Amino acid sequence: MYNASMKMNEINAKLKCLLENVVKTDSKISYLVLPLHKLSEKILVSVDKVLEERHQLSYSEFDALVTLKASNENTLSPTELYTEMTFSSGGMTKLLKKLESKQYVIRINNINDGRSKLVQLTKMGDEVMQHALKDIIAIEEKILTHISEDEKETLTKLLIKAFR
Repeated sequence: MYNASMKMNEINAKLKCLLENVVKTDSKISYLVLPLHKLSEKILVSVDKVLEERHQLSYSEFDALVTLKASNENTLSPTELYTEMTFSSGGMTKLLKKLESKQYVIRINNINDGRSKLVQLTKMGDEVMQHALKDIIAIEEKILTHISEDEKETLTKLLIKAFR
């Protein structure tokens, strides 16, 4: 619906038409939220494409690698991992099998509980995640290239404030 070649007045006209004819509201909040949804969609579609084409990763696989990297010693239990990612345990099992087959994670013994295993990010998994992250940042920078640094700072503050 929205692409990079569209001028701002074209986008505004499409938004107005959508809000008046489809959503049928005069609420000002829709003028804020709808562009956020569209921007998010544009970023996610671009990120999914580069993850798949350049790194042979799904977004969920990438998210698991990032979550492990952010954890203590790059290691979590499967339960901690699926809780952090808001994933089902069955979905996590399938995801971890894929990541293990790619040698991006390994299962190690849990020294605190001999009955369970932990999931640990491998060096290869870390490298793939770092390369993918660089590509993702480049995509985000390209998409947001028309926003000044001051505007980005203001937008960041406002979005963080909205999470409260």
